[in-house]
Amino acid sequence: MDSAIPVSALMDSVIPVCILMDNLLPVIDLMDSVIPICALMGSVFPVSTLMDSVIPVSILMDNLLPIIDLMDSVNPVSDLMDSVFPVIDFMDSAIPLRLLMDSVIPVINLMGSVIPIIDVMDSSIPVNSLMDIAIPGNALMDSAIPVSDLMGCAILVSALNVSMIPVSALMDSVISVCALMDSAIPVSALMDSAIQVFALMDRVIPVINLMGSAIPVSVLMDSAITVSALMDSVIPVIDLMDSVIPNIDLMDCVNQSVLC
Repeated sequence: MDSAIPVSALMDSVIPVCILMDNLLPVIDLMDSVIPICALMGSVFPVSTLMDSVIPVSILMDNLLPIIDLMDSVNPVSDLMDSVFPVIDFMDSAIPLRLLMDSVIPVINLMGSVIPIIDVMDSSIPVNSLMDIAIPGNALMDSAIPVSDLMGCAILVSALNVSMIPVSALMDSVISVCALMDSAIPVSALMDSAIQVFALMDRVIPVINLMGSAIPVSVLMDSAITVSALMDSVIPVIDLMDSVIPNIDLMDCVNQSVLC
């Protein structure tokens, strides 16, 4: 329960981790939850979260647009090409969303709602919305889409099976996303950017992606990626250039790391 596991998930989960640059980075978390996230340069970054929650994060070109609480609110769609608009004010919070590159990023939040958002570089991010509210949003070039938690509700991004949350990240962008349990999940872009992700249960999961770098606990291009999962267990991720780390059974305190 308290042992360190590289890119491994708890509760009989498997977390394969690949590198960016046209590589697939599937990370399956515990509790049957999957979070596919598209990496930069046409790569796919599937990462599952804990407790059946998913956190989608998309970054673009040195801009940050926070998606604050989604609770009984609706996000309007702004114009494309350098257009900024507050999507919706959830709980006195403004959510600016910008459109970019004629891409579409469907964002689905909690409670079976759909929040379409324009993505960058032909990347789509399905996110379930909560309270049966659809929040269409446009993301533009040089903008990031951080998601804050929702009144203690979980943010499922791209659920199991059909749903998928590919997030494209480009050039020094930062995407912060708040997870369940009042946890913040800031995700940094590639190119000397740090990607930190705060998981549920007040766990911190720093993730760093760099132009073809892996996501390991060790340092990749002067970046470190540590992943701490719930159940008071810490999962350091060590993966370099097309390396995969199979799941590790925490219950049995067994640590296994397979680098391809």
